[in-house]
Order: sequence, then structure tokens, then C-alpha cells
Amino acid sequence: MVARWGGAGFLVARHDTQAQAAQALASHLCLQMERLVIELAPGQHLTVTASIGLAPLPLFADTSAALEDSLRAADRALQSARRSGQNAWASLWGERAGQDVDLYALLHDPADAMARGWLSLSGSRPMPWTPARY
Repeated sequence: MVARWGGAGFLVARHDTQAQAAQALASHLCLQMERLVIELAPGQHLTVTASIGLAPLPLFADTSAALEDSLRAADRALQSARRSGQNAWASLWGERAGQDVDLYALLHDPADAMARGWLSLSGSRPMPWTPARY
């Protein structure tokens, strides 16, 4: 399923998807977007890129965490992808050790959460996982 989500955002939901499969799909989408060239007028072209944030639902396996938690995690990953430059994806995946940790603490500083074994972080390039500014 693909749905419009916010101003320029879209939500793609896939059931029972592992991190590696989600990351492969994000890489494929970024590549296809980058290849897309829109002709505005003769000799005038527009290129399109995508920034993608990935998170599982539920955020932590074997829990009944809320959809909102996964959406917040995907949004936090999206922020990192956007800050890394154009046409990138970032992935934030919950690890069992972090399932009882406050979500704000996890998403505020994902790099610290990863160092503690609470999250797995990945990206199509090195990502700025510095603490979020709220």
C-alpha cells in the first residue's frame, strides 16, 4: 500500500518486512527516482530525488507498540536522511534491549541508543544521527 502522508510525504506500508528487505526497497526507490527526468520544455529538465525514513511496525519485535511509535521513528530517520543530502534513506530499527526504554530518549539521540544496544541504525550513506532539536 502507498498513501499520501502530509504535505509532500508518502507512506509505504509492508507487512512482515525485515530491515534488509526494507533497505533494499528504499535503495531501489531512490535509484528509480534519481533516474526519473521530467521534461518541462524542450531542453529544460527537472530531476527528482527522495529522502526516505524506515522503521518497523511494531518498532520492537514481539511487542504491541503503537503505530504512532513506528511513525515517529520513521520520521526521525527521515530527518537524518534529509540532513545527509539528496536522494538518501535512513533506517531506525528497534532492538529487544530497548523495548522498555522511553521512546523520546531513543529518538532524541539515536546514536547513543545504538551504542547502548537499543536500536540498529543504517543509511544509504553516513547519517547525521545527532540529537534532534525540538
